[in-house]
Amino acid sequence: MKRPMTLVIEFSCAAICILLMFIFPAGNRKLLLLVAAFILSYIGDRFLSSRGNSMYFVYGIGFYFIAHACFLLYALIAISKGRFSWPLLAAVTFPYLIFYFVALTRTPLLKENSVLAAAVLLYVLISCFSMAASVDFRGGLSLSLIFTAGIFCLLVSDTLIALGRFLQNRRFYFMMMPLFYTSHILIVLSVTLKNILHRN
Repeated sequence: MKRPMTLVIEFSCAAICILLMFIFPAGNRKLLLLVAAFILSYIGDRFLSSRGNSMYFVYGIGFYFIAHACFLLYALIAISKGRFSWPLLAAVTFPYLIFYFVALTRTPLLKENSVLAAAVLLYVLISCFSMAASVDFRGGLSLSLIFTAGIFCLLVSDTLIALGRFLQNRRFYFMMMPLFYTSHILIVLSVTLKNILHRN
């Protein structure tokens, strides 16, 4: 199933980051990480929305994993400066690990496909790392919180995917794509405002 809105959102976000690099070139090469993340997210979405075999889902998670790695690297470089909160990481990771081992690993899809199970676990871990790295406790109320809100929306969107695809709980599934789009819009809004306000 094609999602034309995903194409518009992802490539618009990537284009804005590229534009920012031309307008504010000093110290903005790190925005290439976000450009890569948006393009990889689009590819991942195409695989996840495909009705092909279960390996398509693994490929989709793989592309999303690399996209999350790009978000993580950007957050470590531009927000937390390589020093993120280990207590926050634990607070985010432990509940998701419980959710994974208690609920997700018991579902037929993960029981029957060890590759998919491993891919989901790795994705859970990097998602939690991205969330922790996006928070800058030293910055107070700053524009980085908009970036954090974007990563949080992405985390919730991924949780809804897990609930819908593996546990067949689709009560809030309708919010999955709006949250996905909102997450990337917030991330771009964060870096755009940061460049405009801090350069003037």
